[in-house]
Amino acid sequence: MYKRSCTQGTSLLLVACSFMLLLFTAGSTTLNQVSQVVEAGLVQEFIKTTRVVALIEVTTQEVKQGGEQALLIFQTARVPVHSAIDLSIEQVLPIDTNLKCEIDTSSTDVDTDVLVNITSGKVRLLFEMPFSQRTNTFVSEVLRAAEVISKRRGPPPEFTWLLPYHQNSPNDTSSARDSGSTGPTTPASGPLDSLAPDAISPDDVSVDVAQVPPSPYLDPAISNTDSNSLHHDSERSPDLGVNRHNIATGISPTPIAARESHIRHQMALREDSYTDIHNFTVFAGTWNVNGRSPTVGLAEWLSVDEDPPDVYVLNGIHPKAKYQKVRLVRLVGMMLIVLVQEKHLAYVRNVATDTVGTGIMNKMGNKGAVSVRLDLHSTSICFVNAHLAAHQEELERRNEDHDCIFQRTCFHLNINSPPKTIKDHEINMCDVNIREVAKSGQFKILVENEQLTQQRNLKRIFHKFKEGDINFKPTFKYDVDSDEWDSSEKARLPAWCDRILWYGKEHSMFIIKVIDTRRYRRIYEEVMKKLDKLENEFLPQVTIDTTEIILEPVPVQFEFIKKLNDTSYCKPWLSIRPYVNFIMPGDYERSCFGSSINALVHMNKPFREVPMAKLIDLESKQPKDLSEMPYAVPKELWYLVDHLHSHALQVEGLFTYRGLQKEIVDIRTALDEGVPNDLLPGSVHSVAEALLLFLEALPEPVIPYNLYHAALDATPNFSLCKDIIYKLPDYHRNVFTYLMAFLKELLNHSEDNNLDAKT
Repeated sequence: MYKRSCTQGTSLLLVACSFMLLLFTAGSTTLNQVSQVVEAGLVQEFIKTTRVVALIEVTTQEVKQGGEQALLIFQTARVPVHSAIDLSIEQVLPIDTNLKCEIDTSSTDVDTDVLVNITSGKVRLLFEMPFSQRTNTFVSEVLRAAEVISKRRGPPPEFTWLLPYHQNSPNDTSSARDSGSTGPTTPASGPLDSLAPDAISPDDVSVDVAQVPPSPYLDPAISNTDSNSLHHDSERSPDLGVNRHNIATGISPTPIAARESHIRHQMALREDSYTDIHNFTVFAGTWNVNGRSPTVGLAEWLSVDEDPPDVYVLNGIHPKAKYQKVRLVRLVGMMLIVLVQEKHLAYVRNVATDTVGTGIMNKMGNKGAVSVRLDLHSTSICFVNAHLAAHQEELERRNEDHDCIFQRTCFHLNINSPPKTIKDHEINMCDVNIREVAKSGQFKILVENEQLTQQRNLKRIFHKFKEGDINFKPTFKYDVDSDEWDSSEKARLPAWCDRILWYGKEHSMFIIKVIDTRRYRRIYEEVMKKLDKLENEFLPQVTIDTTEIILEPVPVQFEFIKKLNDTSYCKPWLSIRPYVNFIMPGDYERSCFGSSINALVHMNKPFREVPMAKLIDLESKQPKDLSEMPYAVPKELWYLVDHLHSHALQVEGLFTYRGLQKEIVDIRTALDEGVPNDLLPGSVHSVAEALLLFLEALPEPVIPYNLYHAALDATPNFSLCKDIIYKLPDYHRNVFTYLMAFLKELLNHSEDNNLDAKT
């Protein structure tokens, strides 16, 4: 159940947490297990109390495939934990799209602890965890679980398997899908303690859940102040009695070393005390220009409302107010402009843009999205203009575009904060350009049966987004400069192809949190006074701990950092995401994609069967274990080209139509395994894109870097071009010649596949 090496203390925590799960799920058909567990300090005000945080997952196969996991937060009756009777469940947090786990990187203090922020809905928790492999592993696994759920397709998880934990909480009234706090619970007796170290006799603990007395190990200070610790009261905090003996033994709350991040956390918890809610109006409009200048004026449309909006998401303004441009972003034919009234400009901060191409190879910008995010007062807003794959039959490709845009859109605000995604904002708006079918004037029936509505009802895409009522004729497709439906030979069916959706609580008025500076200063002074009081009340405590070094495969943390005098870690035209993360043992799997030509031609067995030592040797500058009979070209390249030569010479759109991401992954896996079925999976378009990706992933291109400039200079002269080819390394020359022969064969069938030399 727990494969990594643990200290004895962690093993005890794991045993205790695991048997807690067995107790609460007894009789259930769903089996759960603890995958990670860590002891942490829950920071409240400016003190911390010990908690055990466990990451649990479903082991039942049909549920496990959905990647559902959750965090259980336990109160502890004594430190260190000896058995399950020392634990009681305090909080159940499903790992869904609402849950965020971030390591605080803003502090420059030299400290042995790591600050970890965990938020879910209105629940905001701050933990101090030791700087250790265990903490790295725990945070990485939580982030991995959150990433899995964010990439999940279809309806969101129900988390019904968490019901036993909620139901065993006497104070809980939430459903399994809620991220609200659950009251502390104490387990009834069971078989667990007989298997746990330092077991207590069942006669001592065989009591009803509702009648469990306070544990003899629980300090009165905790009983009085900590039982509802996660239901934070932002207006008042309990006065803590100081028990010196219990502080020394680790039971009572202990003071923390104050950092700016602690103060920010406390101010965030009190946000409602110094912010006011204001209603703002946002005008979001879309105008499909069809590659032409508008033939009618837009003024009437842009000022359709009597009162001028506070924010425009378009290039156009209301005549009754003055506006300033916040940002313009453009990708090929997509453009997004955000303007705000001049009076709001001073309160606009942290503006960032991103572009995501989802065309061929998921890079070309003929499809994709452009995005702008900003903070208006204390509310974050994100605008997205997306252009998805066209045509009725391309439903799944549109869904893939949607997933790709949500996964890859990323805003880098500064070097000290993690990047933001679309879902990390309080208000999201999407302008979606898709070609759906609508055939008559019965708008309600048509909207209910169109593809976008159906996919949203299935919770496959744009889950929880809203759309205004459609009470106008379909906007696509008409003959140019007319109100007549498309009369060309394609005769495309009418559709609403330009759409505006938003994610938020209101219909047209958007709630913006505005800080009252006078109240903010008052609350800040109260926080600092409380800190001063605690610093005077607590005396420093000194403990001596053992230090151990485990020389085993360990997680590696990487981070791109800026140079001394630079303002950023990369150039403005470069985007790196994530810029800080962990690589776990076993995370990185070598593949023929990313291996060199010279190494691949010397592998006479499937890539997956080549020992790691030989892979490293073949990629070295002076390999020793070379094959006596190397291939002329890599066998993986031959499989790709041979498949296209056999099945795609007459296929239209080769290398211009995108493949499906899942098929491309299956193709790569098949190549790594030696193509066990002697036939590559997927469509020819997926195979063609896999070929491009294989060539792009070569660490040294077919034309090596040192010959790039010479090759460019030689382009007008055929003889010089031949000289360049002769200078290529032997196997690179073979690959070049092989690819040129294949492309020439494609051109021999240009009447069928419509390819030309330029393409």
